[in-house]
Amino acid sequence: MKSISSLSQSISRTVMAIVKSVSFIFSSVWRLVFTLLFIGSLFVNVTMFAWSAGAVALSAVFSTVTGITSIVTDLADSKTRLAASQKQVAALNEKQATSKKQIARMSNRIASRTAKGAVRNVVSVPAEAVPYIGIPVIVAVTGLKFMMPVPLWKI
Repeated sequence: MKSISSLSQSISRTVMAIVKSVSFIFSSVWRLVFTLLFIGSLFVNVTMFAWSAGAVALSAVFSTVTGITSIVTDLADSKTRLAASQKQVAALNEKQATSKKQIARMSNRIASRTAKGAVRNVVSVPAEAVPYIGIPVIVAVTGLKFMMPVPLWKI
């Protein structure tokens, strides 16, 4: 009986040694995997916060793997749309500045022609009072008033 009991103790010790070895290997592998995950997580966090190109690259990988757009991808798209909008606004501002210049030139011409017309009217008043000369002066001054706006529209 001793031999069976010693054999069973021997098998029991061997099984316990195998269980301890497997347990040690499993815990070592688990610690290694956990450590690698922790280092990887730390690397991803530092990359996301410290390097914008890295954040965009990791975001693109995330979007490709999951099919869900990330905030960084949305912000990059918004930045692109904003740049396009700013170009459009700059073009409109240039067009508006050109229009303002044209309006200023037109206003100056109108003011100049109005001043000339006022001077003509004031100067023609005494001539209009003369009996035979007054009618042709009135016709001439009125004709000048009609001719004055024609070159006004040239820009």
